[in-house]
Amino acid sequence: MHTIKPSRHGLRIAVASVGVAAAAFTFAPLASAATPTSPPPTTTAKAKAKHRRDPKARCLADETKLEKTVKRYAAHVHKATGVPEVDRATLIGQLDHVGATLRLDRAAIEKAKTKAEAAKECKEMVTSTRVYELYGAKTRAVLAENRVAKAEKRAVGSDARMDKIIARAEKRGVSAEAIADAKAKFADAKAHLADAQHQVDGVVAELLPITPAQVNDGSAKATLAHARTQEKAAAADAKAIRADLKAIRTDLAKKH
Repeated sequence: MHTIKPSRHGLRIAVASVGVAAAAFTFAPLASAATPTSPPPTTTAKAKAKHRRDPKARCLADETKLEKTVKRYAAHVHKATGVPEVDRATLIGQLDHVGATLRLDRAAIEKAKTKAEAAKECKEMVTSTRVYELYGAKTRAVLAENRVAKAEKRAVGSDARMDKIIARAEKRGVSAEAIADAKAKFADAKAHLADAQHQVDGVVAELLPITPAQVNDGSAKATLAHARTQEKAAAADAKAIRADLKAIRTDLAKKH
């Protein structure tokens, strides 16, 4: 019986075969685990363009945005505890009504069968609510009223601190003239703050009764423009006056 010895050549072939098999086994899983490629950007751009051309989809997206905006306005007004409760409750009630109107508009848009119907309902949604032009203005005015009211409350609360500062200044020998000057400036700043409060209260009183119909026919244009100017001025005055009150107290406390 003869034993067949493998030749070196055969051994090399066997080893090479094992190496190839091992390599295939090692790299195959990596190929299968490759991440799927993302769709080309042109596909997304085309989808967005199609969405913009579709009045129904565009209007539904707009309604969602408007409803979120109204909820955000309401959340801010809920926190504005410095304003008269009647103003806060009035605006919150109006915002709730706008939210309900938007939901009805959404239902009408969803039922639209043609692009023309969807576009018509979309226009009706905008004109029946006037979220940004009207309710944004009302919300800003009420928040300004809140800021001024809080500033005035802090100013009134600072009377006791001012009295203590004056008493300490007198003990330190600060002149009567300096103390009288600080008192006059303090009273003047508080009077200006009360005036700012009066102005912003008037703005809110002007804006709250306005309806979307008045925005549509243009009759509210002048009132909205005037209210915006007054509201910004009152808020800026309140901020400046708070700084003045603090400076008056600080200066008097440092005098010798």
